[in-house]
Amino acid sequence: CRSRAELEHEALIDGNLATEANLIILDTLEIVVQTVSLTESKESILGGVLKTLLHSMACNQSALYLQHCFATQRALVSKFPELLFEEETEQCADLCLRLLRHCSSSIGTIRSHASASLYLLMRQNFEIGNNFARVKMQVTMSLSSLVGTSQNFNEEFLRRSLKTILTYAEEDLELRETTFPDQVQDLVFNLHMILSDTVKMKEHQEDPEMLIDLMYRIAKGYQTSPDLRLTWLQNMAGKHSERSNHAESAQCLVHSAALVAEYLSMLEDRKYLPVGCVTFQNISSNVLEESAVSDDVVSPDEEGICSGKYFTEAGLVGLLEQAAASFSM
Repeated sequence: CRSRAELEHEALIDGNLATEANLIILDTLEIVVQTVSLTESKESILGGVLKTLLHSMACNQSALYLQHCFATQRALVSKFPELLFEEETEQCADLCLRLLRHCSSSIGTIRSHASASLYLLMRQNFEIGNNFARVKMQVTMSLSSLVGTSQNFNEEFLRRSLKTILTYAEEDLELRETTFPDQVQDLVFNLHMILSDTVKMKEHQEDPEMLIDLMYRIAKGYQTSPDLRLTWLQNMAGKHSERSNHAESAQCLVHSAALVAEYLSMLEDRKYLPVGCVTFQNISSNVLEESAVSDDVVSPDEEGICSGKYFTEAGLVGLLEQAAASFSM
């Protein structure tokens, strides 16, 4: 039997090897970016580079690697902003999620790099004038998703990161005369509100019924924000699935589909699409909760609203397929 010291030494070597291997991959990606940046068909290759970076951010990485990874990501966004904000908008949403997760890291250097990346992502988006509302919504949805699905999420560390981002915005002389600082402040305020939900959820972690009830109330609070309501309905579906409550999970997915159908019918006038949530009344008796008929309902044409992948025909079909699969479990 090996001693503890030997095991620790082996773990250290493995860790160093993993970091070294990842850094080599990162260097290779940098070479790829340099090589293809002058070619005609760079978009698809750069999309692949971004996907690889996002995947590596989601893995359990060393602080050293992450610092370099964030630097590469920042350079990529800086050089090719249209890649993220126009072509790979879903990857932009993924990036927001990854950065927020690292903003809640217990390691200070990771937090500071992730905060810088998130701030510069927003700044870049604002500067090129490309739908800043959408990035704000993606960040808000990412946090809602993180809060609703992650077990070991530390809101205190994230609050520190948000303070850092706010400080960046306040001290950014170039953008001081624009609406950007106020927009960042508005976003940070919304994120703090979501973090308050996290605290409540942690209190009910051992009581599944209370937890679902709380999530239901949070989702209800977003009645006029379809993207966020959808995120919380999916969080609820996930929680039900974890406990093998498949019928309940399916109902959440039906509500998700009904919500999407409601807004999709405003966006696209297609005869074969459901006319809205009323179509699903025979499956779920309270599905009319998803009706978009009150005075304060937002228009799906507004910037940043209904811009996620689910508010499409394919997204609607996907939700219904998920619901059907859950019903048949």
